[in-house]
Amino acid sequence: MRRFICICLVFLASSTWAEGVKNQWKSSDESLNGLVKKGFNIISVARLPDKSNEQHSRWEEVFFLQKAGSVYKCFEEHYTNIKTNEHEASFMCFELVEVYSSRK
Repeated sequence: MRRFICICLVFLASSTWAEGVKNQWKSSDESLNGLVKKGFNIISVARLPDKSNEQHSRWEEVFFLQKAGSVYKCFEEHYTNIKTNEHEASFMCFELVEVYSSRK
């Protein structure tokens, strides 16, 4: 019985991988500022757990924006080298779309 279950799980996993990864968030060239200027409202902000150690400080915030049936989530990540005090930031936004396969 265990062998049958294992075979079924392997089959399901391989067929899912062959179809591609299902996704509902599509990468966007929009910026957080651009979305706000286009009338999107920030409806939620969450700070994700810090990923810091004695050499660097790293933290990330996620913003959810909404406007008349359209939703975006934007990530803002900050990284600081504690020894050199150099700071970097990256930003990326994703639009909520119909579920699609990201591998075809």
